Amino acid sequence: MRRCLRLLFLAILILLLVIQTGVCSKPKKQGSERYYEATFTITAYCYGTRTATGTVPKMGTVAADPYVLPYGTKVHIPGYGKGTIEDCGGAIVGNRLDIWLPTENECYAWGVREKTVRVYY
Repeated sequence: MRRCLRLLFLAILILLLVIQTGVCSKPKKQGSERYYEATFTITAYCYGTRTATGTVPKMGTVAADPYVLPYGTKVHIPGYGKGTIEDCGGAIVGNRLDIWLPTENECYAWGVREKTVRVYY
């Protein structure tokens, strides 16, 4: 019970911090899809046989901090395309994303990028 309250408090605190700092935009609508835009630091990975949700990593697999973007959240990353949050990682905290790419060379080519990402809800 105490842990749940701490997690709820942390989630509310992060949400307030994101709203106050202007990291995300006001909600928008494109057709029937509702989304908001937020800025993320994005890196890439190519290793691993299973994600945190039990799926096999593939194009479109994205790792995020589950306190920021819950598993199953759909995103659109410019230069990568559509993806789904299916994984997390020890270094993926706050407004950081890690996209899955098939080769190590593609990961190095991606490097570290700051992008405005559409988050669908």
